[in-house]
Amino acid sequence: NLDLTRTVGAMDSVAYAKYGSKQTAILNFIVCEDGAICNIEIENREKVSPEFAKAVLAAMRKSPQWMPALVKGKPVKTRFRQPVVAVIE
Repeated sequence: NLDLTRTVGAMDSVAYAKYGSKQTAILNFIVCEDGAICNIEIENREKVSPEFAKAVLAAMRKSPQWMPALVKGKPVKTRFRQPVVAVIE
């Protein structure tokens, strides 16, 4: 669950003008064999505010274990690409 309360408070009018009130962070990360999330990156960091990027990364780091992918019944590392959209009003 992504709490944007602090993010909104941290953004000033310059950030709103530069990044807009609707932002989409494209996450790229790996789900390891044990379900842990690692190597989290924001592909389009230059298109989202630093405050939103920080909030998205913090939320992903707190994410519970994921179900790993299986190949021939054995868990394997899998790369994911996931958009996260926020509309800040």
